[in-house]
Amino acid sequence: MNRTKSILSAPQSTMTPMALIVATLLTCLTACSSDNDSPEEPELQTSISFGASLPEATNVEAGTRAEGLETKNTEFTVWAYKNKALISGEGTTTSPYNYGELQNVMQEYKVQWAENTANTTLTNTHDWDYIGIDDQTIKYWDFDAKAYRFFGATPSSAIGSALNVTKTGEKVTFTITADATSETTIAATPYFSRLWFSNNNINSSNKYADVVQLEFIKPFARVRVMFTFAKGLEIPHATLSNISFKPADDTKQIPQSGTVTVTYPLTGTETAETITTEPSTSNTLAAITQDYWVGDADDPAHLTWYTVFPIASQGVYQMTLNVEGVEKTAYVPAEFMSWDANYSYTYIFKILEGGGVIFDEVQVGIKGWNNAETFNHPVYNW
Repeated sequence: MNRTKSILSAPQSTMTPMALIVATLLTCLTACSSDNDSPEEPELQTSISFGASLPEATNVEAGTRAEGLETKNTEFTVWAYKNKALISGEGTTTSPYNYGELQNVMQEYKVQWAENTANTTLTNTHDWDYIGIDDQTIKYWDFDAKAYRFFGATPSSAIGSALNVTKTGEKVTFTITADATSETTIAATPYFSRLWFSNNNINSSNKYADVVQLEFIKPFARVRVMFTFAKGLEIPHATLSNISFKPADDTKQIPQSGTVTVTYPLTGTETAETITTEPSTSNTLAAITQDYWVGDADDPAHLTWYTVFPIASQGVYQMTLNVEGVEKTAYVPAEFMSWDANYSYTYIFKILEGGGVIFDEVQVGIKGWNNAETFNHPVYNW
């Protein structure tokens, strides 16, 4: 799915003469802005700056390469909130802290990318900087805050169209219209980020003075099917044809569009977003098909991916195909047929001696559309 990095430095406890000069300059900058988060007492601080990256699998078999977000979108929008009060709780797994007294830090701030501009301004460390809208004042860490929460979306042009943003009470919701019916509609669908949360715990990877990493993900899943052959089988190039992978229930089809709802909690004990999906019945795919495959694990056809809408449960899936002209069938149980946003799924079927077919395993790509985890589950044989 995608990572945005924001670097913010902590105040220094001691100052050299040069540091005092820098502190004086920064204090002047702070006083001249309308920033509500600036400290009352002179204090050396670093303004919030952004960087962005978008992990993407360039070779799903051999590994991955991290691509910058700028290769996809050169602009993103960010929201930031902080909690000024710690209401209750012990701060353990069973009794987490309850954070209250909500304050908005950044409301739909726009950030743009420009090559080789890092470190040219206070707020640009990774070639990303504020667009320059008047109400986007420089922000600094408030070290008295009990918690910070950051999240974002890209591209910014999608705000208010494909991405609808609402704030109700103490949560912000993105409602995304996701459409995988064509490359054009896929490209037009915005990305969203995971919630970045920090209470400045010294043992946490997320600290106020460290990098803020927003992991942008896609509101789609990807699916493909592959075929292997039983060990020792003498027909490694059996002709496979009329391949069809679809719900076993003929009343169902594969969803390709729908609504993805992402909810970000701003107070309380929750420190992660929630994602729900609602598939549309108007844009569907009857089956994942391939007219003709030579059944070889190295066949380039196995690299063919289908972009689909994420869905929680679809029931049992059925694979039908002809092996050397004879129709065969295998089934994948419902427990393997849940597709999460930004995951990739490879369903592997094994051709047996005599032409039988079984479902062998599913490989699940957890991040960046990679194959990262495998579950073995033989299902059907005859």
